[in-house]
Order: sequence, then structure tokens, then C-alpha cells
Amino acid sequence: MMKVRLLIIFVFLSWILSCDKEKKLEKERKQEVTNTKIDQVIVPCRNKKNIDCLAKNYPELYYKDFKLFFEILEIYANSINSKCDETLGAKYLQFVSKESFDGEIGEFVHDSIEKAFVEHPKCIIGILSKINDDYVTKKIVFYIQSTLFLTPEKSQELIKKLKQTPQYKFLFKE
Repeated sequence: MMKVRLLIIFVFLSWILSCDKEKKLEKERKQEVTNTKIDQVIVPCRNKKNIDCLAKNYPELYYKDFKLFFEILEIYANSINSKCDETLGAKYLQFVSKESFDGEIGEFVHDSIEKAFVEHPKCIIGILSKINDDYVTKKIVFYIQSTLFLTPEKSQELIKKLKQTPQYKFLFKE
């Protein structure tokens, strides 16, 4: 009789353990399906981290993968500041002048342009002169005229200095 009871208990415990394993397996399967669905979402620019792809797929990329969107934007923003890459910088300035941004992205763009005018004016102005597009120039100059991060005094001082430099007058033509 004792053997029968032990056998019943053993079978019962085995059944509980197998149910637990099945639940774990089912949970793992569901997680795999979820991960597969996430991986299958087509996010543009994953393999082409360039501003042309960003411009073509904005705002879709902004909503689908904000981190990637911001990563690409940051690479190009650095091109008008620390790196002074005229080709990338031109693409960045053309992109940000044709789109309107608000919130975090708007502040980031504003900050990158203000910094460029303060810390690397020759770079950004050189890029603007090569672009030779009045709309882009006006839009970019607007960023320093309607400053977010510079004090109004610093902004006015910078604008005055730029206007007094003959080769930079094109920035302010009417």
C-alpha cells in the first residue's frame, strides 16, 4: 500500500513538473514570436546611416526608431562643429533648414547651429557659402537670430561681428 501511495505521489509531482515545464516552454515560444515580430518591423536606414536616408524617411524613422534617427542626426551635426566636414555639413544644414522640428530634436538642432556659429564660424559660414542657397542661409541665420541657448546679448554681439566681416555679409542680404 505504501508503494502505491509513493507511486501516486511520484506521478502527481511528475505531472506538476511537466505542467510547469510546458508553461515555461509556452512562455518562451510567445517571447520568440514577439521578438520575431519586432525584428520584422521594417525600420528604414538601419543599414544606411546617412542623412539622405534620414531625409527620405522622416518622420517615419523618427517614430519607428528614435534612437537611430537621433544617432544619424548627431553624426551630421558634428560635421559642422568638431569635424568641419563640408560635404556632410552641407547635407545637414540643407536637411534641418527644410524640416521643422520641435521638442528635443528642435533644441538639438538649434544648439548645434548656435555652437557652430560661436565655436566654428568659419566652418559653418564656409559651408553656407558653398551651398549658395538663400533659403537655407536665411533659415540657418534665423537660428542665431532667435537664439535658445545664447544670451540675447551674445547673439547680438555675434551677429554684429558677422555683419562687419565683408566675406560674411552674404548671410544677411535682404
